[in-house]
Amino acid sequence: MNKKIIRSLFAAMIIAGSTYITTFGAMASGTVVIGNQAISLDYANDVANFTEISNDIVSGGLIYVKNFEGNWIDNVTGKTVSASIIPAVAYKGNNKVVNYGAQDKSIDDTTQVAVTAELTAKQIINKYGNAVVYVEVSDKNHNAIASGSGFIVKSTGVIVTNFHVIKGSSYVSVTLQNGTKYDVKSVLNYNEKQDIAVLQLSNATNLSTVTLGVSDNVEVGDNVATIGSPQGYANSLSTGIVSGINRKNERGNDIQTTASITYGSSGGPLFDMLGNVIGITYSGFDSAGNIGFVIPINEVKPFLATSNEKTLSQINSATSNTANFLPLLADVPQPIGLKYDNYVVSSDKDYVEYFYAISNSEYTDYAKLLNSYGWKEYNTVYDDDNNPISYFIKGDNTIGIGWIGANRTILGAIH
Repeated sequence: MNKKIIRSLFAAMIIAGSTYITTFGAMASGTVVIGNQAISLDYANDVANFTEISNDIVSGGLIYVKNFEGNWIDNVTGKTVSASIIPAVAYKGNNKVVNYGAQDKSIDDTTQVAVTAELTAKQIINKYGNAVVYVEVSDKNHNAIASGSGFIVKSTGVIVTNFHVIKGSSYVSVTLQNGTKYDVKSVLNYNEKQDIAVLQLSNATNLSTVTLGVSDNVEVGDNVATIGSPQGYANSLSTGIVSGINRKNERGNDIQTTASITYGSSGGPLFDMLGNVIGITYSGFDSAGNIGFVIPINEVKPFLATSNEKTLSQINSATSNTANFLPLLADVPQPIGLKYDNYVVSSDKDYVEYFYAISNSEYTDYAKLLNSYGWKEYNTVYDDDNNPISYFIKGDNTIGIGWIGANRTILGAIH
């Protein structure tokens, strides 16, 4: 029996959406189309019926393969399967199983063909909208101080978002598209520098989930879609393309996209047009449109495979130490008559955030006080909730001031 494999790559794919097949030039006899590949099959004296298998694929269902023992290889969708274990190609619909050349064969070659199997943006949000969540962050008094996005990766309530979305929080809750609200019980895993956080919801079962894709396969020009909560508008849909890959920065290597990523979008999923999540949206330029950055999903997967479970208070305690940060602020005046009621220090102790309850007028007075201490305002940016943050510089040091909510202000110092 001939089990020679010349090219050892063979994948089974779910055919989604309205599928049609277009080939360039004459299709050689014995060639079948599986997903987006044309595969030449030699069954000794048996030639696969190209027309029949093509019609079956167009009608929908799953393309499966069998191993040499005649057993179905299940759950291979989206995975690379060694062709050395595939002696048969088969179509398995709802009510039938059709074998095409069950004899051993050689796979002589594979060539790409044009196949439209993509979902529309509307189909993506209809299918996965309830697996994307609005994240609300509150202080110790249960005052909402920030918001973001996230997505469900396990039906038991495991959520992926950005670490900066939950940083400094005392309480975090998420709301589904259907209005159901859950509290966050714990943080299963996180990394502040990589800006990744995996959350566990309380009392969550049978939730809708997204499908994780493979970010290594992303190419410039690929169509993509995002779902998130920009400006607090939950489950907003945006589309675009991948405009760059391997964009290096302090966080790591990012995917660049033209899909809209703005205040409140952080932590949301970036979908390819097969409906697979290929990354976490986390950053965009305020002054330059159509430039957003995404954490590749392959970077996230190790955080789902292991656990370093902590409560929110444990995380804040681990990154907060009064003795370590007070010297950083020796030349920063405290707002007159006010004391901070919370603070956060980064894990590498390069900056600290003070939380003050002050009004907008007091904020203005404090900016003047900074000027008198030699701090000069040089830039203003906006946070995920479209609140302005003014940056002041003195020598090699920088501080930022902005307000959160109606009368709540955050003062951050960067050393």
